[in-house]
Parts: sequence; C-alpha cells; structure tokens
Amino acid sequence: MQRVALAPVAEPELPLVVDAPHTVRPVVVRHIALATVQASAAALANLGLVYNDTGRTEQAESTYTQALAVYREVGDRRVEGNTLGNLAIVYQDTGRMQQAEATYEQALAIHREVGNRRFEGVHNCDFARCLLALGREADAARQWQQGAAILRELGDNTELESKTTAMREACAKAGIEPFDVPGETE
Repeated sequence: MQRVALAPVAEPELPLVVDAPHTVRPVVVRHIALATVQASAAALANLGLVYNDTGRTEQAESTYTQALAVYREVGDRRVEGNTLGNLAIVYQDTGRMQQAEATYEQALAIHREVGNRRFEGVHNCDFARCLLALGREADAARQWQQGAAILRELGDNTELESKTTAMREACAKAGIEPFDVPGETE
C-alpha cells in the first residue's frame, strides 16, 4: 500500500498519514473541480461586465445571475458582494430602481461583512445615484458621502473621479446642485 505523509494537522509531532490512492485523490479532484467552478464563475462575471458595458443588459443580467449562484454555492462572499453590486447596476440601468435598491443593500451588507472597503465605496456611490433617481435626495447625499469618503481614504482617485463625474451628471439630471466630494478643496 502506498502511503503519503502530509503536513501536521492536530498534533504537531504526529504527521497525518493517509492512504494516497483512496483518500487523497478524491480530495484533489474536489479541489480541482472547485477551482474550475470558481474560474467559470469569474469568467461569467467578467462576461457580464462586457455585456453591460456594450449595452447588452439582458445578457449581463443572465451571466451575473449564473455567476452569483456559483459564488453562493462555493461560499465566496467577497465576490458574491461584487457580483450583486454589478447586478444592481444592471437593474438601475434598466429602470428597475426598487430591485436595484434591494440588491445594492445586499451587496453593501456583504462588503461590510467581509471588509471589502473598495467595493463598499464603489457601490455606495452607485447606490447614491439610484436613490437620487428614486427622488430621495437626502438619502442619496448620505450614501454618496459615505462612498466618496471611502474611495478618498483608500486613495482610489481614478474611481472617485469616475464616480464624481457620474454623480454630477445624475444631479444635473435631477435639477439639483452636485453633492460635495469629501476632502475636496475649492
């Protein structure tokens, strides 16, 4: 019988010894399958970005939904939050503001849970535009301040500039003065 010693697990002085052909192979196969599943989900999420960027929102929604199911199945909360935020953008872009609002709230809760500050900032800024479109100016301003402050704190000036431009356009469309950017000097 072929045996393999693996790194110590419970008792540092006693290495775990397993029957390689019968025990290790299924574990290795499972890890490979899981990696393949996650890679497929990442490909779907990236395809969703391309679809959304090229105006193919139905395809974007479908691919994000498929990716989301996989991320939930494998328990990847960080990317689940990112994908939910991207799906919320699709809902927002297609005028489904209530659905966008609920989806942003889910995404933001996950971002906070896992400490994903960058996407917490990004999706707070996007959510602010959604709230503004719903006519909730005060809520939008608060959400904007939170998101912009996070992006500024992280030094993500490129993303902050992009979100500021989008917010200024949204404010102009709503007929209101643009929201202040935290830390911006006049």
